[in-house]
Amino acid sequence: MKSTCLLTLLISCIVLMLTSCSTNNENAAFSPTNVPVDNEITDMTAKVLFEEAANKIWRLATANPSDLVQSLLGEDITISSDYTSINGILYYKTTGSYQQLYDYYAETFTETALDWIVNTKFAKLDDTLYCSPAGGATGVIVTAAEVILVNQDNERYTYEVTSQFSYNDTIRTTNFFTVVKVNNEYRG
Repeated sequence: MKSTCLLTLLISCIVLMLTSCSTNNENAAFSPTNVPVDNEITDMTAKVLFEEAANKIWRLATANPSDLVQSLLGEDITISSDYTSINGILYYKTTGSYQQLYDYYAETFTETALDWIVNTKFAKLDDTLYCSPAGGATGVIVTAAEVILVNQDNERYTYEVTSQFSYNDTIRTTNFFTVVKVNNEYRG
């Protein structure tokens, strides 16, 4: 029961993070890596955008940051076992490239959302990538069960998204998700 409550709390936090990234800051955005670009966004494109962003956030929230760095940047990346304090927070020094990690998340997120995502578990000091020692949990898959266009203003589309989670498809949350066209790509 305790683990179910913790998992539900974690999922709620992730959905809240997605909502605040897309509704509290009009410039915060997500971008798909595999969504076709055309002149008009579709509900399916918005669904793909939301699911990709939600699942990258979920992976970041649940994965061990050291394992995540190695899976994204290569198994040859070494992670120090000594802590370094950066702005009062403890991190492990890595041989990985901060810019390479930043570029990976920039394929999906932009602006304030991108900075928030990268700085959640990582830090940069003298162009070196540092990762948090905190992390690791059970992951689930987030899917957009329903996507409804509620507002369109030029190339800014606002959707009401009802999402569900792979561990329990009866739990659904509804949030607003904004998609904009930036550099001929849709970002949310």
